[in-house]
Amino acid sequence: MKISAKMRKIMMGSLGLLLMIWIVNIIVQNLNPEVAKPTLIEYTTSAQSGTYAAFLQAHAQTYDNDQSYSYPASSFILEPGEAISVGGFYDWTTESFLDLSLSGVTPGLYQIVMNYQAKSDNYLPIVLSMTIDGALPYQEAAQASLDTYWVEADDEVRQDRYGNDVSVLKATYDAYVIQPLKDPNRLYTEGLLVYLDETVDVITLEKISGALQLKSIELVPHQSLIPYSDYLPQGSFVQTPNYRFEAEDMFLMNHSSITRGISKDIGVLPFSISKLKLNVLGTENYQEPGDAVTWIADIETAGYYELTFKVRQDRQKTTTYRTLYINGEIPFEEAKHLPFGFSRNWQNVTLSSLEGEPYLFYLEPGDTITLEVDSRLFIDIARKMRMISDEMTQFGLEVTKLTRNNVDKSIDWDMIAYFPDIYTRLESWTVGLTEVIEALDQLYGYQGDSKTVSDLKAAKSKIQTLINDIDEIPRRLTLLSTGSSSAVTLISGQIDVVLQQPLVMDAFFVHGDPKLPRPNARFFESIAIGVQRFFASFINPSYSEGVADDEIEVWVNRSRQYVDLIQRITDGVFTEETGIKVKVSIMNDDGKLLLANSADQQPDVALGVSAWIPNDYGMRGMLVDLSSMPGFEQTLQVFNPEQVVPMIYNNQLFGLPETENFYVLVYRKDILDQLELDVPNTWDDVLEMLPILERYGMSFYVPLSNNSSLKSFDTTAPFIFQFGGQLYAEDGLSAAIDNENTIQAMTFMADLYREYSLSYQVPSFFNSFRYGKIPVGIADFGMYLQLLNAASEIKGLWDIALVPGVEREGEIHRDMPGAQQASILFKKSQKQDDAWAFMQWWHSTETQVLFSNTLINTLGTRYLWNTANIEAFEQLNWNKAHQDIILEQWTHLREVPKIPGSYMVERELSNTLNSVVFYDANLRSTMTDSILKMNKEISRKMLEFGYINSRGESIKPFIIPNRSIVEGWVNDHE
Repeated sequence: MKISAKMRKIMMGSLGLLLMIWIVNIIVQNLNPEVAKPTLIEYTTSAQSGTYAAFLQAHAQTYDNDQSYSYPASSFILEPGEAISVGGFYDWTTESFLDLSLSGVTPGLYQIVMNYQAKSDNYLPIVLSMTIDGALPYQEAAQASLDTYWVEADDEVRQDRYGNDVSVLKATYDAYVIQPLKDPNRLYTEGLLVYLDETVDVITLEKISGALQLKSIELVPHQSLIPYSDYLPQGSFVQTPNYRFEAEDMFLMNHSSITRGISKDIGVLPFSISKLKLNVLGTENYQEPGDAVTWIADIETAGYYELTFKVRQDRQKTTTYRTLYINGEIPFEEAKHLPFGFSRNWQNVTLSSLEGEPYLFYLEPGDTITLEVDSRLFIDIARKMRMISDEMTQFGLEVTKLTRNNVDKSIDWDMIAYFPDIYTRLESWTVGLTEVIEALDQLYGYQGDSKTVSDLKAAKSKIQTLINDIDEIPRRLTLLSTGSSSAVTLISGQIDVVLQQPLVMDAFFVHGDPKLPRPNARFFESIAIGVQRFFASFINPSYSEGVADDEIEVWVNRSRQYVDLIQRITDGVFTEETGIKVKVSIMNDDGKLLLANSADQQPDVALGVSAWIPNDYGMRGMLVDLSSMPGFEQTLQVFNPEQVVPMIYNNQLFGLPETENFYVLVYRKDILDQLELDVPNTWDDVLEMLPILERYGMSFYVPLSNNSSLKSFDTTAPFIFQFGGQLYAEDGLSAAIDNENTIQAMTFMADLYREYSLSYQVPSFFNSFRYGKIPVGIADFGMYLQLLNAASEIKGLWDIALVPGVEREGEIHRDMPGAQQASILFKKSQKQDDAWAFMQWWHSTETQVLFSNTLINTLGTRYLWNTANIEAFEQLNWNKAHQDIILEQWTHLREVPKIPGSYMVERELSNTLNSVVFYDANLRSTMTDSILKMNKEISRKMLEFGYINSRGESIKPFIIPNRSIVEGWVNDHE
């Protein structure tokens, strides 16, 4: 291929710039880094009464004993109707309880160790409630957990058609394990302890969730670990062989979210210049408290070895920790807290004492080595931070109650008169933060500050500012507890960070010879590989390879992780069953479909397209009418008929719903309790609570307040439907927003802002909810997912409920939309039958459940799949209470039907509302003007599509899409 002079110039310029960046980066990386010198202190703080931490503090002086007690399944006292299986185990699948009858137990602290096999194939842990003589020993016992262990289901990593590695599927470990009951957050990796003596009669375990086969329970006494000096016998012989094991080749993991990652660094094996290789562990996971990975030491000779891990820990100026187990046991005390310091480069870290003396470990062929995320040293630090954050939030609310959110500068506040202990409070927070900062500095072991320490120092500085002028606190709450840069935000934003212990691993060495391969490539090796990668990027086959004649092409509007998994389960299930080959490709923007269709480059099927596309493209003749395809009625049975309404035009079906964007009410339990407010059930309840919220500088959120000037149907239509209003005339040829119920709904929407002072535009409901500014409101699936995964500071402080509604004729109408993404079949496809077979398979209950579980088990809990298939959604492993509320809210699903010109109705409704709220326009006269514009555009489009003539006379009837059409299709089949 001949390269033009211009192209050659561009390539050489780009290469020069790339070389410069590499050189600067390598120079920076090779500057003499500061070496961590951590001190293993155990910071302690007072614990809340009734917690496990308080229990441990109360029993700090309880002495060890060496008496254990074993209870085989045959000794369990079960509920009536429950029995021990023939294999000598209790098949614990129901939400029942069992009792252990105790007598004559030697007083002491005991672990509750279970010999069990998990039978749940989902990411949720097994949860048990434990009581002793009918009482909880501490709060955490109400949700004690057991890990589900996972293995990689494939013998080897597979590649896609371009040679890139694809995510490895997981399966539950089909064998018994012996593990103690743990706290629900897995902070205490040694397991929960209980205090037992001669007076204890019975321990009761009640299963809350999950399924397991339980073979036995053992009460194991708490024992102190031996020091390393006692572990290593005198004259121990060090074996000389060196063995390298890839960290990503895991034997066991105790959480489904622990997955392989990708590194393109030289020296990381397996290595490729141009392909993506799953060659490391821990790029986005393996950092939460209690996460553990186990490998098998495939060595040939028993003996004492050093252990060295090739790692990269790039959280600046921090040290992270791991606990080492051999065959499930911590070999000695010093193995509990093994430090890994910060480095921008890969480093070989030999497990050693703080003085640098390498530890020796006795290993035999086939032994297991486990590294567990160790957050134990940071538990009390995080607790202290949360305690300070909660106290500040509470104080901020108390100040708001006092001032009623009046921050007029002319008011002089005498804060000591209202809060006599105000100096004590503020100074206790600065003292507490000072203690936390000093503890972190010792555990991290760096002279420079980490991001966590910097934020804590900034928070301390803000508190000091308030101390210097306490009477200004009412006007400076943004320094303390409100806003994105307040002290509360700075502190609470680092609580999870403190507990997380990130570490990326490439390999580990079991060795006697201290000479190990260099962890990083040499300078000129990096340059050479970089040049090769630069030129290889111009011939990437993923941009040039076409579709084979015997394949159907499917475009997916999602990220690569989703596409890889869809391709994988399609090849492994659909193609295996039908023989139909499928090529799945990434589509970055579903707007490209129109251009692709015009150029005859369209796929056969597209997934993940916006829910408006089927109707819009269908009315223009681009898509196949799915109601003409065989078996379509059966396919529709798994959906709520309303889900299909947006995809109907002219009694034809042009798409299938794929995902559903549910809406629910979210609320802060802590704040509503403090304000003595109930969760609202109707909009009248909301109106009653708004003055109280406003009094304390708070508000309620409705999707109308999104940060956009265009108020879409998703935000306006729910009120119209709830009030019993209409959007279109019965014949669909004109708008009907002059309906009295519609006017009532529009008046209510406007009054929320004119009379009740809701914020008309909220940049981020998520942040306002976290910071307590808007403690209650209507959220969609996206925010629900954020609250689950990115709001640790309010974990356990929020919940969901049904959306408030309007009571009419004895029924509360909670109508809300939900259409999110759909799938479509192109009319130009030459393989419509095969493509339709794929669509039917993809939307089936079995496939949606398989994909959802595979997605979570492969990529983690951040990838919850909100399938539109109701049957499949009922089988997903979500929070059961939340799942029930979402399913009930779905019974109130109401979608806006699309007609030619409906976009003008949407736009003018928005304009009307904006005019009334911002310019105090008269609602009725504004709507009268708007309806003229709506009808003019609807008539123009109806003329274009042949429903009326130029005189506005009806030529053929237009049927507004509705659920009755869908129900008719399904009922006809039945």
